[in-house]
Amino acid sequence: EDVSWLFNLRSDEIEYNPVVTAYSYVDRNSAFLFIHPGKVTESIRKSLENDSIHLLPYDSFHDFLGRIENQRIQFDPNRSNYQLFKQFSESNHIELSVSITSLIKSVKDATEIANIRSAHRKDGVAMVHFLYWITNTIHNEAITEVSVGHTLNEFRSKQEWFMGDSFHPIVGFGSHGAIVHYHATEQSDRIITPDNLLLLDSGGQYLDGTTDITRTICLGSPSTDQKEDFTICLKGHIALATAVFPSGTKGYSLDAITRKPLWDKALNYGHGTGHGIGYFLSVHEGPMSIRAEFNNEPIREGHLLSNEPGIYREGKYGIRIENVLLCNKYQTSDFGDFLCFETLSLCPIERKMIRIELLTKDEINWLNSYHETVFNELAPFIEDRSILKWLKEQCETLL
Repeated sequence: EDVSWLFNLRSDEIEYNPVVTAYSYVDRNSAFLFIHPGKVTESIRKSLENDSIHLLPYDSFHDFLGRIENQRIQFDPNRSNYQLFKQFSESNHIELSVSITSLIKSVKDATEIANIRSAHRKDGVAMVHFLYWITNTIHNEAITEVSVGHTLNEFRSKQEWFMGDSFHPIVGFGSHGAIVHYHATEQSDRIITPDNLLLLDSGGQYLDGTTDITRTICLGSPSTDQKEDFTICLKGHIALATAVFPSGTKGYSLDAITRKPLWDKALNYGHGTGHGIGYFLSVHEGPMSIRAEFNNEPIREGHLLSNEPGIYREGKYGIRIENVLLCNKYQTSDFGDFLCFETLSLCPIERKMIRIELLTKDEINWLNSYHETVFNELAPFIEDRSILKWLKEQCETLL
């Protein structure tokens, strides 16, 4: 991801991840890009050379490194392999730290943010069309976990600049939804029926951004336990979405804020709460994260992160609610700078699953405001009046 971002290059070599296979070496005076010549078009080659970037064959990288001596080298042990470290360290002074490129690219600039908003708007339109489709199709034809992934991809493919899925969709019906990283195959594929929950975690790669969203879908009548679990999960989701925190806060502190509504009910989930997201790059991108494990990188203004608490009942069902957050400046006080989050994902949250009496007034206000934003942002891009009517119903104000 670092090389791709640094040189503003993308590729379709690796499924779901539009990165280039390349090495680079950058010093105070020069930038070298080591890549197979056949992978670079003539126009891209000229553009790079006009920026004084030296293009060398991919296979010449290690010979090149062998000629570097007596230099101070910044090296990220999490982003590069041991062979490179060993080769460098024999004749240079190595400083092990987070890649400078990783730190810079994790903070999205104004242009990237504007484009990312556009990508999430398009992704929201695709999600609404899909949700309308499955709601009106479930009783008329057989729908399976595998076919859900294909159908959602088709809806996304109708959006401008769509380049493919950002990861293999996680489509888990019933007990499969309780398997956090479930991957539906032809052997495990299950028909979806209205008598249980469908967990759908998916995302898209667009030229103007990368998306990641999870919705728990109820196509029938939810049980009391399902509604309570969903509402508690929603409370955790809202807790992170509305968090205000001092600059310098690490992700593990925000992880605890998110989990508190679950912990209060002796519930928990065995995965991270949030991961960084690239700009038309990998859907999982560091160096920051929101999870229980220690991570020394603070959450900064301009960071793009997921918000995805969940509750999983083994052998029964899984629940997860995921949106993408943008970290913004909140305000400056006598106690320093404070940050907050803005939710960028645009898609209704399953209202029939909510036990409104378990929500506080502030939580209800957040949900109403979110749904108002969803409708206002997506409505201009939905031409089908039936779908627009359905969307309006899903975004109606709660009590």
